[in-house]
Amino acid sequence: MMPHVSDRHMTPPTEMSEMTDRASVTNMTSTTDTTDTTDTSAMTDKTDLTRPYRTSPLAHRTPLEGEGGEVALAEIAHRGLVIIRGAPDDVATALEDVLGIAAPAGPPTSAADERARIVWLGPDQWLLIISSGDAADIAGKLSGALEGRHHQVVDVSSYYTTIEIKGARARDLLAKVAIIDLHPRAFRPGDAVASVFAKANGWLILREEPEGGGNEAAGAPAFELITRRSHADYLWCLLAEAGREWGLAPQEPIGRVPLHLPHFSEI
Repeated sequence: MMPHVSDRHMTPPTEMSEMTDRASVTNMTSTTDTTDTTDTSAMTDKTDLTRPYRTSPLAHRTPLEGEGGEVALAEIAHRGLVIIRGAPDDVATALEDVLGIAAPAGPPTSAADERARIVWLGPDQWLLIISSGDAADIAGKLSGALEGRHHQVVDVSSYYTTIEIKGARARDLLAKVAIIDLHPRAFRPGDAVASVFAKANGWLILREEPEGGGNEAAGAPAFELITRRSHADYLWCLLAEAGREWGLAPQEPIGRVPLHLPHFSEI
């Protein structure tokens, strides 16, 4: 059974309207200045309280691995994420000129090389995933390439984080919290969809993995779930709970998560 059309359409979740409201963009013909002039040399030094330091939404969590490596969870922190909006032909040309990657033309596709991934979100919207250190520079270059055209380029890196779910039972684990058809015939490497995972919105990508690459079993899938900072701990605890039958350790939720998952109080 193929996914419901609402799951295959990558119009972003409701938080995108909130994100756009926060962006300093007054109209779609303006160019967003994404240049970061902050000195980040000491941002990882937590002993120097006179300078800001950077921490991820799941910094308090450690990677989890089930019995026999059947499933594993880890945070992929501090990634560069850039939302791009504009006419498809204009955006495709800009992405090709700046990154040398052809923009995916429709759902549920993405396109990637060793440097970046571009995800189709909607008829006039794409998500660029790139290293954190390159996000501001690439966003600026894309804005320059689209100058004079109806467009929007916004660096949303600090608004999201990514949870990696991988292993032979990764599809089974995700099937417990989402209504996406994750069968290998329907959801293939490079595919990406927006959906609701229990009570949280997110984008799910099936990463292309080399055959038997790294320490993973040949053919074991590796998913990336991109979600809002405020949803990260909720989803982490939920995914760990869904993976308990494969040996994932239960996680004690923080904040208001127990209001959504009352059974955690019994752990």
